[in-house]
Amino acid sequence: MYGMPENRDLVMNSIAEDKGERTDRRVKPTPFLSRYTLTGGRRKAVRRNDDMRKHIFVDLYDTRLFIAIFVLLILNVLDGFLTLLLVSENIIVEANPVMAFCLDYGQVPFFWVKYLLMAVSLLIFCIFGGFRLSRISLVCSIMLYTSVLIYQLRTVYEHYPRLFLQ
Repeated sequence: MYGMPENRDLVMNSIAEDKGERTDRRVKPTPFLSRYTLTGGRRKAVRRNDDMRKHIFVDLYDTRLFIAIFVLLILNVLDGFLTLLLVSENIIVEANPVMAFCLDYGQVPFFWVKYLLMAVSLLIFCIFGGFRLSRISLVCSIMLYTSVLIYQLRTVYEHYPRLFLQ
């Protein structure tokens, strides 16, 4: 098409030889943190079959990954608010021993520790978003938080039905 030879790789290799370039620029993989991580690069996905078996990090992140991370952050914040509401009314107790320890120091430290732990987790999910285990863990986390929120909302409804019937 448009005068391009059939074997494009052969043409590209001959161009590289003409320029004196004999080394492959792709010998070094993209690191999981690079200058392009925050400013944006060009690697969005794995493109070669032999790269599928390697641990590949990307510079550009998928929109679905961003949406899933944002949903998990919102679920975490809602869980924190509902937990504080229900614990302050002595309706439930915090089941997580680390967060129960933070709750002993007050509501603000509880919320900040909860938020910071989730922020670090979301950063890890984002960096390792190209790995199958990370994607599965992200989906499982969303399902777990959704079930916890359903339980908390049902508990709020049982104790404060006027909030829902207006």
